[in-house]
Amino acid sequence: MSTDNKYVFKLSYDSNSTADNTIDASILGTSLINMSQLIKESTKVLHGEEADARVEVQAHEPGSFIVEFVAWLDNGGIEVLRALGIATTTASVSIGTVFGALKALRNRKQVEKQIIDDVAEITFDDGEKVKIPVTVDKLVSNFSIRKHISEVVKKASDFEDGATVKLLDDNNEVVEEVTPEEVEYFKAPSRRLMAEEITTEKAINVVFTVVALESKTGWKIRLPNNDEVSARMNDEAFMERITNRERQFIKGDMFEVKLKTVERIVDGKTTTTRSIEQVIRHRVEESKKVL
Repeated sequence: MSTDNKYVFKLSYDSNSTADNTIDASILGTSLINMSQLIKESTKVLHGEEADARVEVQAHEPGSFIVEFVAWLDNGGIEVLRALGIATTTASVSIGTVFGALKALRNRKQVEKQIIDDVAEITFDDGEKVKIPVTVDKLVSNFSIRKHISEVVKKASDFEDGATVKLLDDNNEVVEEVTPEEVEYFKAPSRRLMAEEITTEKAINVVFTVVALESKTGWKIRLPNNDEVSARMNDEAFMERITNRERQFIKGDMFEVKLKTVERIVDGKTTTTRSIEQVIRHRVEESKKVL
């Protein structure tokens, strides 16, 4: 890790109880641990498992309770801090940081997400759309990242109503501020609610490699990229037309099918299921066709 990439920033808890430059020890301990983990895990999400960051704490200054952090970063690490909102961003979209995105998302239900170039366009159940950088979307869609942010921001308000949380740069300029009214937006949803589901349906040519005429499950197909995958057979009419006598004509032959793919993404991990909704045509010479 390069020691040249140093970035200093500050976390401020501004409330009645911190006016005398003190803070509850449990809040401070929680904040220190979660801020460190937030930066370390965000670095790995955006730059891979080999990337790392070291986070240190310096003596705080008089006034509102302020903790000064020193982050030692790998190459590209400053981009992680910019994506989080800890460092000033130059993003081309109006909502360019995780802190800004959480204020815009407001924990509303997302019904659609489209990725265009480096921008994620999110549609909510109330019809509103927002655009955020893909790097920011990766972070706000990660349960561990959301949990650490929640611990840093929401713990202060849990301890005392009316607390304002600020992130400041080395010149004491406010980079991000979370008001008491906005704190609720930073609460981490449950893993179940953070699950993202992307469904696509398209006609493609596949080859049946495993045929299970007696069941909807157990079928396998070879995709155009030569990957062999399992797929549920939901075309009951096709199964009724096919008899055991015709099994040999199906296995190994190419068919055009309507393939439905469902990708379920939880905490950055993707589970994919596929189903054949319709068998459109048998792509062989006329004498061998079974439909």
